[in-house]
Amino acid sequence: WSEIEAMNVEDVEDEYKRRLEN
Repeated sequence: WSEIEAMNVEDVEDEYKRRLEN
C-alpha cells in the first residue's frame, strides 16, 4: 500500500463507524 491508500482506508473506516452510530 502507498501512504495515500492507507490514509483513504482510515477515512473510510471512520465514515463507516459514524454511519453505524446514527
